[in-house]
Amino acid sequence: MYKILQKLLVIILAVAITGISIQLYKQLYIKYELKQELNKIEKNISEQQKKNSNLLNKVSSLENDDFLKMELKEKFNLKEEGETVVALKQQQDIKFKMQNYKEEEKEKKNWGKWIKILFGW
Repeated sequence: MYKILQKLLVIILAVAITGISIQLYKQLYIKYELKQELNKIEKNISEQQKKNSNLLNKVSSLENDDFLKMELKEKFNLKEEGETVVALKQQQDIKFKMQNYKEEEKEKKNWGKWIKILFGW
């Protein structure tokens, strides 16, 4: 009878240790997941803080009087006394003309290119 009780006690202890081990594993896994989530949240917070500081810098530069003067000049074509303004053609017009020139050059034959170079026609 003593051996049966001893085997029963060993089985009960094995089941108890297994149950405790499973619960411990679950708790450790939950702790691991929470730590991962905390790391993600901390990373997100640091990114948001960087964005916030960038936006604050941008706001402070927008509130600057020099920036306001520059915006008025660009958007409303204003100028200060004694200042001269030079208007340049838009970049798109230049690109369009260069494209047309390249297409014309492709279409011309070699003798046509030589005439253009020598006589400027």
